[in-house]
Amino acid sequence: MKKTFQVNNILIALLGLPTMAVFIYEDSLGLFEKLPQWVANLAWLLVAIAIILSVWQLCTLLIDRSVTVCKGEISINKKMLSIINEPGNTCIVSRNLSWASGKIIMESLNKKAQSGDLTVLVSEENGTSETLKGRGAKILVYGGVIPKCRFTIKGHKGANSRLYIAKADSADRHVIFRHSEKDDVTLRLAEDLVHILEAKA
Repeated sequence: MKKTFQVNNILIALLGLPTMAVFIYEDSLGLFEKLPQWVANLAWLLVAIAIILSVWQLCTLLIDRSVTVCKGEISINKKMLSIINEPGNTCIVSRNLSWASGKIIMESLNKKAQSGDLTVLVSEENGTSETLKGRGAKILVYGGVIPKCRFTIKGHKGANSRLYIAKADSADRHVIFRHSEKDDVTLRLAEDLVHILEAKA
């Protein structure tokens, strides 16, 4: 993510040079008129691109898609459903899958289980895990110490894995963090924890 951010800044800085020229020179139009037509056209194109990239970067800073705030049970379940429905293998680390009680979410989990794309790690077997196991899900009971952090990994053991961690501020307000960079330390720690729990199960 840092590399991408740096590249964006470099591109905007380079493309901003003609934009700076427009505002620095009082007679900028006259300056452009002295240039060959193709050079002037290229310069104006770079000005337009610089402005577009600046607006785009501002929007990405203001709208952080890696964090989602869910208020109320409907919002929380809707977000969880969208995560489950993302393509790729799904690995869920949970205590007892209490959030999966809804009919629509269970239907989605059942589809994942039937396609062989669902791995669930729980502290102990329960009705929900047994149902999913019967549908074909890989259920691992790690028991013992229960991790305080519950999370879901999409694209588990794949090249483009994504990690979702839910932080419950209250019973009806969850903040879900998304990590998707290959070198993201949080994602790697979550994958390491899954491997440890798999070995323990």
